[in-house]
Amino acid sequence: MRSAAAFVLFLFFLKCMAYGQLFQIENKIDTLFIGETITFKNTSPANKLSLYYSLDSGRTWSFITDSLIDEFKWQIPFTLKINMKFKAKKESITPPQLIWDEPFAHNGEIRSASFSDDGKFILTLSSDSYIKVWDIAKRQCIDSLKLNTLSYSYDTKFFHSNDKIIFAEQNVNYIWNRTNKTWSIFYTIGDFIRKIDVHPTDNQFAVVSNDNNMAIFRATFLLPIPISLRLYSNSDYGNSYSIRYSPLGDELAIATYNGKIITSTGTISSEKVYKVDSSPIYAISYLSNKNYISFGGASNTLKFLNTTNNNITNLEPSFQSSIREIKFNQIRNDLIAASLDSTLNIWNNNVFVSQIKEPYALLSCDFTKTGDSLLTAGRNNGFRVWKNYQFNEESQVLDFTCLQKVYFSFNLLKTNFSPGELFDLKIQVQSNYKDTLSKLGVWNIINKIQLPASLIDIIDTNKYSFDFQTKKIILTINKMYNFANEDFAFLKLRTLYYNINTDSIEFAYIEIIPKDNFYPILQSKIIEVDYQCQKADKPNIEFVQKNDFNMQIIENNSNNLKIGMKIEYNLSLNIQFCNINGNILRTMSAENFEKGYYEKTINIKDFPIGTYFLIVNSGNSKQIRKFQIFR
Repeated sequence: MRSAAAFVLFLFFLKCMAYGQLFQIENKIDTLFIGETITFKNTSPANKLSLYYSLDSGRTWSFITDSLIDEFKWQIPFTLKINMKFKAKKESITPPQLIWDEPFAHNGEIRSASFSDDGKFILTLSSDSYIKVWDIAKRQCIDSLKLNTLSYSYDTKFFHSNDKIIFAEQNVNYIWNRTNKTWSIFYTIGDFIRKIDVHPTDNQFAVVSNDNNMAIFRATFLLPIPISLRLYSNSDYGNSYSIRYSPLGDELAIATYNGKIITSTGTISSEKVYKVDSSPIYAISYLSNKNYISFGGASNTLKFLNTTNNNITNLEPSFQSSIREIKFNQIRNDLIAASLDSTLNIWNNNVFVSQIKEPYALLSCDFTKTGDSLLTAGRNNGFRVWKNYQFNEESQVLDFTCLQKVYFSFNLLKTNFSPGELFDLKIQVQSNYKDTLSKLGVWNIINKIQLPASLIDIIDTNKYSFDFQTKKIILTINKMYNFANEDFAFLKLRTLYYNINTDSIEFAYIEIIPKDNFYPILQSKIIEVDYQCQKADKPNIEFVQKNDFNMQIIENNSNNLKIGMKIEYNLSLNIQFCNINGNILRTMSAENFEKGYYEKTINIKDFPIGTYFLIVNSGNSKQIRKFQIFR
């Protein structure tokens, strides 16, 4: 065990899981104690770290903080485990990387661009009246279909197959079968069709028209048939711009010109209307479940609605122009939004992480289902494919032993004694946690206690020995402590009187043997107390825990008394002198000391020849030293 006397010990990592050192734990000793505060220090200040701790060898981790930038203080929680691990994680982001640029895909703006379910193909629809299918691996167009009109074709989607494609022209719905090179009309609805969305699992899809009509279709052996219609053209919602299925496909959401969102399970009676904006909404998408709907439009800010409480949350940053498309990826929890300001913004768990800046206004965007690739297209003849941003993680683990610190102290049932009087000395065990002792059960504790041989006589029958060097009685007590019942040890003692009438009592050694190794050996605190017995009829006996300063007489002559004081922390000290009869001869003004070592010389030339006591008192503890003056 390294010495605990080191002023500051930086405990560096013992096991590093990744790249290098990320953090340190600054502590004055090399063991961590339950209930005490430790300081984490970030050794890579340019990065914010997340901290975790583990009590099961790293199988599970508990969160501490995600904001370690410089320093972070944390208190060790109570645990019955001896081994503790700390882990720091640093996350950085690799921005999206362009992997395919197709600048001349069409001869007009691309209004719709999407991936196939397996992520191998891209489907595009342009104002040049062409629908095209692109093979990503070959980086080329492998199929195309020419439409009849340039003006009113806005959306197309793969329909659970790379060979079946749904599209709309004016108010007419079509299905293109690439296998047999045919395309068929199967239904007309409303004014002209704005958006198409495919059910996530079932063989059905939904369309919404500009004048707010909606139809849900189910595929059959021949052609899709409508299974639900919502027909109220020229309604008070204004035009409709987008439609989207919820993640499970059990609900649809529609975005409208009048700043309203309509949700429906397919019937008018199931509809709910949410007034969420004062501006037109052009794009809409569900998030992780149907209780959260993201939307954006002319207000330039992407938002999401919590339909359980109608709360609306804004996502930053805002765009410079209107939002035209929104997509959410269930696997990565990524949300993307494309804007006419040529920007694609990316959020993860509603936190902004990255951005793509295109040279043209965006009308469409999409993910692969795995979320590893992005697609952007718009008011330009081309489209681009991007490798999505990546989280890079570095981590470092530190291993420590974590012990419970238990304090031992003396307690007297009375304080006024006469020489020769019998009394009990109570040995008490304390902890920083009120419930800690009750968790420990019955323990065998061996105490070796040093008692002043000239002042106290032990009446108990316990065996003891005499230490000739320290002139102390060494008493060893082996006792079963029941912490739950607060059963502590008592010593039967008798006070004596000798010319040397001041000394100390201390725990010289403590060993705690846990029952069935249920708990590790505890860390005990050595406690030293001053014992003073005057010749008065009823002398006061004081036991003071000495843990804030230590005082010794360095030099004593007929004129001056030189003392040395080691101060453990900032405190104020009072100094008094008294004679052998206990009369106070001089009291010096209280002085403030900072932590450190001090030497002080006091003039005593006005004291007559005799025996005196120097008393130094901090308020919490008192130390007494005897000295004599000879002339």
